[in-house]
Amino acid sequence: MESKKNLKSQTSRSVSFVQRWKWKWSGNITNESLKIGDLDNDGNNEFVIGSITGTVGIFKGQMLWKSFENLGTITAVAIGDVWNNGNNSLIVGTGEGQCHIIEISKVNSDDEDSMENVITKTVTIPVPVNVSRILIADIDGDGYNELVLGRTDRFLHSFQLMKTDTSSTVTLDNNNTTGLAVIIIHNDNNTEKVLLREKKNWSFDGQLGSVALTYDQKKNPILMVAQPGGVVVLINKNGEIMKEKENTSNGSIEVSTELITDIKGVKGSNYSAMITMDGNINFYYKLKKEWTLQVNSQLFAISKIDCTNDGNEELVISSWNGLTYIVDHYMNVVEFDFEERVCAFIAGNYAIAPDKNVPCMFFVTFDDVIYVYYDICLSSIYLKTLSDVLDKDIEMHSDIIEELGFEPPANGKKRSRAQYAEIFQKLFYNTDLELLSEVHEELQERIHKLQISDVSNIRLNI
Repeated sequence: MESKKNLKSQTSRSVSFVQRWKWKWSGNITNESLKIGDLDNDGNNEFVIGSITGTVGIFKGQMLWKSFENLGTITAVAIGDVWNNGNNSLIVGTGEGQCHIIEISKVNSDDEDSMENVITKTVTIPVPVNVSRILIADIDGDGYNELVLGRTDRFLHSFQLMKTDTSSTVTLDNNNTTGLAVIIIHNDNNTEKVLLREKKNWSFDGQLGSVALTYDQKKNPILMVAQPGGVVVLINKNGEIMKEKENTSNGSIEVSTELITDIKGVKGSNYSAMITMDGNINFYYKLKKEWTLQVNSQLFAISKIDCTNDGNEELVISSWNGLTYIVDHYMNVVEFDFEERVCAFIAGNYAIAPDKNVPCMFFVTFDDVIYVYYDICLSSIYLKTLSDVLDKDIEMHSDIIEELGFEPPANGKKRSRAQYAEIFQKLFYNTDLELLSEVHEELQERIHKLQISDVSNIRLNI
């Protein structure tokens, strides 16, 4: 059964994070121009940012590692295996109708300085104009990733990219609607042929929000396309629109919508979540809504990280005024109040050092500054009360409590404050020495069984 709550009636707490870096970055950006991923395929995740002035920056560790300029009006970036060769590339989309594909690979050398020991290749391919969303995923279940491009004029395109040498011939199937061949001449005079084949395209009534991939119960891919007002369009692997999920926004149908899929939880990674700018947070399992949470903020960005190190990924949701919510799968909320207004936000596992990918949050402000809060770690999202701690401790020593004459609560209920007071009253003031001596002997026996090495340091004074 779906749950629906307002944050005012929901237990939440505020937290502070102090470990952070501060980087300078100039130029206006869109939120889709931020990405975290393993760009150079070394197992360490990088942070990528692009500006509408045509500059892309790649950060590695605590520094700007590489930058590329004069790429056009950058509106979206993505990291993924677009060539289907097992290696990630950086895809940069522009408003002018260009798609830049940047490949960074290591040089086979004994040089240990891997920061500079790389080869960079850049391919530029003409694509439809006004790209605003990029997804690299196998959306039709054929075993090959497609390049999915969403546009501000409400069109969505699915392309297949293939790269061969110029002497090769590639046969396209009958389903292609557009084929484009681009000849690339490298600095070493080697040439390659890039084939761009449009497989499907769709038009929508509203502006495109997030485009993400999920799976049905038979593990068939389903493309999710967010529409204004909390509407999500589902497209099956054959390119057919299955249905539109109902409007979940409390306000205008023009309210922007963002979503995220493949969230890890206790039942696998079939969880997904959606936010709307008017403050709705919806959580789904296998496309079935589990709960809805309403907050008093204009939400614009959603990511996922495991900040409790329990194997379950929490939602990290940011608003324009900097207030950021960390939400677990049970609607427990932690708030982080960033001190400035935010123009772009992303969270994910980032390599702050070699072989150390840790949960991080990236805030980009209107003052051209990137704030990186790194190694985000919380003991729990749930706000533990004194009653929770006491219940756990008393349960561990239930036999001792029963010897004092207290029966366990019926039907799994928690003890009341009055019952706790009675237990402590008897423990502190009315416990007879004979019983306490028995408790002492039992504890000593437990210590011995646990094989504590330094038992001599443990003293129980009676």
